[in-house]
This record gives sequence, C-alpha cells and structure tokens, in this order.
Amino acid sequence: MSDSQVGKSQSVDSKGSPSMRTLRHTGHGLMSELAQLIRGRRFAIFAIGLIILAAIPVFFGRALRQQAGTPLADVQSMLFRAGRTPRLRSVNTRQTAVVNKTQSLRVEAWEQTSDGGFHLLIRNVGSKDLNGYVVVVGNGTQITIDFSSGDRVISPGATDERDFPESYAPLTVLAAMFADGTIEGDSSTVEETRRWRSELKLQLSRGLTILNQVIDSSDVDSATALDNLESRFSSLPDTRTQSSVGGLHDGKDSLVNEVHLLRERQGRNGNVHQREKLTALRNRIKRRIASL
Repeated sequence: MSDSQVGKSQSVDSKGSPSMRTLRHTGHGLMSELAQLIRGRRFAIFAIGLIILAAIPVFFGRALRQQAGTPLADVQSMLFRAGRTPRLRSVNTRQTAVVNKTQSLRVEAWEQTSDGGFHLLIRNVGSKDLNGYVVVVGNGTQITIDFSSGDRVISPGATDERDFPESYAPLTVLAAMFADGTIEGDSSTVEETRRWRSELKLQLSRGLTILNQVIDSSDVDSATALDNLESRFSSLPDTRTQSSVGGLHDGKDSLVNEVHLLRERQGRNGNVHQREKLTALRNRIKRRIASL
C-alpha cells in the first residue's frame, strides 16, 4: 500500500488521530481494515525515517560550508557570545595619527584609555640597546624619555610603555638614543639631542668629581656628608644661554635627586654602609656617562 493510499483510506481529525468513521466497521472486515491500517502506519514511519536519514548529511554539509565561509568578525562574535571575553588593555580604543622618524623603533600601540589619556607601547626593533627616545605629542610638546639615569636599557625586541594626558593625541617619534652613544631619527632633533647629551655628560662629570672627594673624605659615613654633597651638587653651574638645550640643568637635577633617594633609603635603614652606597652611586654615574 502506497503513502497516497494510506492517506485515502483514513481521515484525520484536528488532533492528527484516525476519526471514528474509520473504525465503524465490525467482524472480519473490521479486522482486515485494522491490519491494513497498522501496516500502512508502519510503512509511513519507516519512510519518514529514511527521509530524515537522507536529509542529515545535506543539512550538516551545508552548515559546515557556511561555517567555513564565516567572516573573521562573525567568528569573533561567536566566541564572545560563548563567554570568551577579549583581553584589552584599554577601552574605547582608537588609533590616532602616528608619525615615526626612526628605523629602530616601532609603535605597537598608541590608543586612548578608559580615563581619557593615551597609552604608548613602543618596541626596539633595532640591533642595539636603547636608552632613550624623543617624541612630540599633542600640540607640539616635545618629551625626551631618558633611561640612562636609571641604569636601564631596552634590549632589541623589548618594549617600553608610557601613559600621557588626554590632550596628547597625535604622536611623532622623532629620535632614538642608544647605549653606545649614537642617535638616529629626524636630523634637527638628532643634533639637538646630541647637544643635550653633551651638556648632560659635562654636568655629570662635574658631579662625579665632587662625589669622589666626598667618598675619599674622613667623614664619609657621617650625616653631614650627604648635606655637603647635596649642597655642592646644587651649586653646580647651569647657566642657560641661547644655545643651551637644558642638559646642564637636567644633569644637576639628576644629581640632587640621587642624594634625595639616598636619604630616603637611609631614613628606613639608617646611615649603615654609607661609603658603599656612595661608591655604588659613583659607579652608576660612570656607566651613565659612558652611555651618553
């Protein structure tokens, strides 16, 4: 009996069940009709099962093809909906204009942060140790970032991170400074930075002479030794002229700040081993001078 015949041999009510008209017969005819009805139902169920089995590969094949062609943005959206939250350093990020005048530095990120400021991530892609760089931010504010005072370098492949106020939106990387004393970048900035480093080196050398005298004195471990050192550092000349680029002033500030840091540490630990600490400071200044 075919599917069409099954459909013609019975009527179906609103609930999908055979109506009473189909079961109204009695005797042998009733039993025969019931047997045909059952056989018809089994065949219909079997046919429906075959149709479902045939449709499964078609359905999933189409789904796989659609998934393979899903754009990256849709895939990311799917991942996020699955509960994988993207790890972002900042929110409301927007890439702003970046100009790079160097070959050895690469700006990995210059983006707005949740507090309205800007975050800089910069990488040393050169072959030499980096100990500073010069940038212009915002409406023309030039900033020299110098690691040499902290006896630190950014090795090849390593990065440096800085945060800037909200007004500092555009960014230009003007120059890169290296621990071997070389500088690269915008020609005028390179020349100005070279002069700044020369003035800084001069002032640090003057401070080194004073420090040597204090270390060699008989009262090096006394409390007055640091007073004497700070006073003499503060008296170093830093006369600004038309040709000065601020290296003398920055050098003096750096030397005085070293004394302040030493005082803070001694405030916690006392004047123990003061000669050794001043000797360590002398060695740091020597290394800094050699890197300028």
